[in-house]
Amino acid sequence: ITATSKTINYGDAVGTLAYTVTAGSFVGNETATGALTTSPAPAVNVSQYSIVQGTLNVSGNYLLSFVPGTLTIQQVNLTTKGGIYYIQEGSATPTSFAFTYQGLKYSDKAGTPQDYVPLPTGTLAAGSYTVTPRNTTVLSGTNQTVTNNYNRLYEAGTLYVNPAGPGTK
Repeated sequence: ITATSKTINYGDAVGTLAYTVTAGSFVGNETATGALTTSPAPAVNVSQYSIVQGTLNVSGNYLLSFVPGTLTIQQVNLTTKGGIYYIQEGSATPTSFAFTYQGLKYSDKAGTPQDYVPLPTGTLAAGSYTVTPRNTTVLSGTNQTVTNNYNRLYEAGTLYVNPAGPGTK
């Protein structure tokens, strides 16, 4: 019996682990009983896990030879999106911006982006400026440790600097 290797995305259920009979065959209605498992179990974070025999067994009429497989859990995208911001000309450049996340799984939490690029400095002239968040840390929901289960993507926001003076809004 050979375990069938499979690949899933982080956050997806592992589901039933399958196998094939690669040598010999069962007679009549006889089959293997039990289930395969992963080592270590449970398999939840991005990594490769061995698919092992677990409780899978055959009757005493057969000699079982087992070949392990591999369960690969791959990263999923986590997008940090910048928002739209408005300030008046002559105002100080904000040091923090609103943002949203798309793609968090389980009870994982994303921290505030560490910085923004390019972050304009000083007094800004009227106009629009692209502000892209970057360097977001993600903590696992179970033990609040930094997790590598995500491919981090960033989408720009816009900082609008409105003209100052009479008649402007």
